[in-house]
Amino acid sequence: MKTTKDDLVALIRATLSTWSGADWTHTLRVDGRDVSRDGVLELCAGDGDTLSTRCERCVDAASDAAGCEDLARDAIEALGRGDLDWAADLLRTAADVEVEWDDFPIWGPAADLAADLVNLEAD
Repeated sequence: MKTTKDDLVALIRATLSTWSGADWTHTLRVDGRDVSRDGVLELCAGDGDTLSTRCERCVDAASDAAGCEDLARDAIEALGRGDLDWAADLLRTAADVEVEWDDFPIWGPAADLAADLVNLEAD
């Protein structure tokens, strides 16, 4: 079965809202510093509790996750216009942002599929 642009759009739509930020346990960061109490680093679970609302890692990751969602929505629009190359670039940018966080690869598979489709069109 041949993969199509519709398959890519379906994958993007299924992926939207699956990464919301730093939803893993990490060191609490406030005012540009890791927070410690009595020499022990404090942890943040990234679960949206009061602690994570002041954790800079949580705030930054949530902002990046929202930015990736915007890129993905722009990729869907680009696909609607028939601009597969631009959609692939947008998805690769989202995947690269995610990799910077060492997060589970949410956008990587969509970026890979888009690149495969670009290569198929080039052949």
